[in-house]
Amino acid sequence: MTTATGRTGSIALDLPDGWEVGPARPEYELLAFAPAPTESFGPTVVVTINPYRGSIAEFMERTVEGIAEATTAPQVVDIRPWTASPDAEAGSQLDASEALSGRAVMYTHLSPSNGLSLFATEFLRIERGLAIQVTATATVQQWQFFGPLLNRLAGAVQLTAAAVGPEVDAGPAPLPSGALDPVASTAFGHDVEKIDGIVKAQPFEFDGVWVHGRTIEVLTELSDGLKLGVLNKSSYAEQLRELEALEFVRGTRLTELGEAVGAHLTDPQASYRITGLDSGGESWFQAWAHGPTALIVAEPGYHRVLDGQPADRPSNEHFNLQLVPLPQLSTLMARWVGLQPAWNLALLPNPLPVDDLARGWLGDRMPPEGSNAAMKAFWDEPWFSWTLTSTGIDSEPDDVAYFNGGRVGHQRLFNEGDAATFAPTESTFVFTQLEDRIQATIFGRQAVVL
Repeated sequence: MTTATGRTGSIALDLPDGWEVGPARPEYELLAFAPAPTESFGPTVVVTINPYRGSIAEFMERTVEGIAEATTAPQVVDIRPWTASPDAEAGSQLDASEALSGRAVMYTHLSPSNGLSLFATEFLRIERGLAIQVTATATVQQWQFFGPLLNRLAGAVQLTAAAVGPEVDAGPAPLPSGALDPVASTAFGHDVEKIDGIVKAQPFEFDGVWVHGRTIEVLTELSDGLKLGVLNKSSYAEQLRELEALEFVRGTRLTELGEAVGAHLTDPQASYRITGLDSGGESWFQAWAHGPTALIVAEPGYHRVLDGQPADRPSNEHFNLQLVPLPQLSTLMARWVGLQPAWNLALLPNPLPVDDLARGWLGDRMPPEGSNAAMKAFWDEPWFSWTLTSTGIDSEPDDVAYFNGGRVGHQRLFNEGDAATFAPTESTFVFTQLEDRIQATIFGRQAVVL
């Protein structure tokens, strides 16, 4: 084990065996990493320290803004309470003083150098008049394994005697009144800031092409061996024209691109289906993995309850078709279901009679009798529930179902007879579960995030 002291000697951190310290640069105090092949990405930790007099809410807000400005395709997944201890997990319940001193901001983004999908956490704390920021990063696929180690390293960063801020004995400033989340503050018994709402800045991007559902069916049939000739091709004329415009077919035969896309539909390593439900009915996100890519066929998900249908969708029978690198799939799933930072609040009464849920779906937004503040807030949110089904060649994990509770966070949904039970679930857990389902079905193993 090596002890690194940073560029100015202001911090000390015990590094695991095999880790190395990067070159000293003025923009950070310390860079440490686990060596990896050039074409891959090794877990990294970057530490910065700066004089600071503000609150943790302002520190967190600046960090989120910096993520949006400085990274490629960012998706902020979660914001959790955090305290600087090697044994503390981000998201653990903290007392009032600890809640004002630390946050962990989790997000994904794309590496600008090689396009890899990365998962990062900004561990933030205020100590001795200094803002300490530890950026821990791994690939999306690695995080499930390296996340606990990176969490421990972030908590193990210690200030040395050389670290002097503007007010050595000062604690973090109180939260600005305009930043308070009154519902969450009441639930926790101490002040916490509002962290939800970023979902509107993170919509699911329909970057592919809108294709009629029947045309996708014909593409599947052609990929599965359908032969078209003089006697039957006229029945497929409209679909063939659309497929030819997409360069998937030439005449009646699949092009190389059409064969590559069609292979996802007829010979996938794994397939995924998210069924969403809102007041307008069901919606679907489907994906098929084949080799290094995933084919996505989707219609609008959670964002349609916020912003309505995309203006460029030709009809309700059209689906957006995208071919994306497989490591980006979990992030795109998270965007589609509207995963965002939120305080995960317990809803009461719980369990809830399904009759109450039924009238809520029909537009009756009178909260159930005896509702706590969180349940009342939930009743004011646009409702969206979703279920993920995953299937691989040698793995078929159990379905998972959630209710997107907006400002009260994602709620795991269990139906038991005439009652529905809600279990508040951190967005980081939901994201990890999505990625775990993908890895389980690709590699033919059991799901471990249940």
